Amino acid sequence: MSDLVLTYHNILTRSNNNTFGNISNINEGDRILLKNISNSPISFEVLAEQVQANKSDHEPYQQIRLQVNQSYSINNTSSRNITLHYKSNTNRYQYTLYSDTGELKTANNSTWGNISNIQPEDNMLIMNISNQPIVFEVLANHTEVSESDKKPYDSIRIEDGKSYSITNTSSRRLTLYYKSNTNRYQYAHFNDINQLAASNNSTWGNISNIDSSDYVTIKNISGKPIIFEAIVDHTRVQEIDEGPYETIEISSSESVRISNISTRALGLHYKSGTNRFQYV
Repeated sequence: MSDLVLTYHNILTRSNNNTFGNISNINEGDRILLKNISNSPISFEVLAEQVQANKSDHEPYQQIRLQVNQSYSINNTSSRNITLHYKSNTNRYQYTLYSDTGELKTANNSTWGNISNIQPEDNMLIMNISNQPIVFEVLANHTEVSESDKKPYDSIRIEDGKSYSITNTSSRRLTLYYKSNTNRYQYAHFNDINQLAASNNSTWGNISNIDSSDYVTIKNISGKPIIFEAIVDHTRVQEIDEGPYETIEISSSESVRISNISTRALGLHYKSGTNRFQYV
């Protein structure tokens, strides 16, 4: 037995999307809307002449179907916290959840499963990123669902050899999610007072822990385009002329003095096969 909704004077007191067993503490005046979602009949026993049971055209839960690569806006229009119950194996989606004041509460770039604790007047942007439709179930008449041209995450495309500066313009810590196999890039991460926080001369994968007002300079060194994803409207992206690293070329028999003028330990990344040098 499943899809139980129990109300008193049309005020929702409890519900369940998938359950079995007894239903207790049904008070005077309470009403239950109940749907059998199993493949065989279900029977209850109740004190004779104590209830009225009638078939209903209404269902306790409604389905929300997300088509492939389509974004949707889902608003909690009720006065209670709701859950989107996931019904699609492990097909993945991404989403952002905002409060009624527009503050970002939670987000996920690639996940599956239920989405819980959606409070009254919360708004969600959700996009199906799998190759099959995704189905959620939610309490009937508790949400407003519409297709959206806006996506929960922006794509940041960096062509081979190009460099970009990406600034966190939001009030929360961000991650740049890497979407390009193992194509390599180099980057430098600076905080809001221009101090170097992290860097890498040749890497791939996500770039995490980008605090508010931090910025990252990235250069694509892979030979192929690279794509990152970031929460929509949370970054400023600009193409720049120079990448995070510069080349120091030393001609044969030439000596060069190199001084670290920064506030952190640095490395000189060697790019010349097995050509030999001496240093002090």
